[in-house]
Amino acid sequence: MAAKQLGKVFNAQSRTLLLSNSTQDAELISQVTPFRLQKAIDKFSQKMNGEEDLLVVYIVSHGSKDGVALKQSGVPLV
Repeated sequence: MAAKQLGKVFNAQSRTLLLSNSTQDAELISQVTPFRLQKAIDKFSQKMNGEEDLLVVYIVSHGSKDGVALKQSGVPLV
């Protein structure tokens, strides 16, 4: 929902990437890993105009004592 709304507000539908951490939609949406997240941010930053563009990273997590947790039972996140 956030990707859809941000895409509309900033006219960025073609410049939006959605990654998931849910096994329920694993066949429909690419799964997030720390590596994939870093690569995506690197790719977007290379294409951005630092004077005009804004990068929004929206993360939803149940979290942990250490902060945001990218964790999925039985799936290595590297």
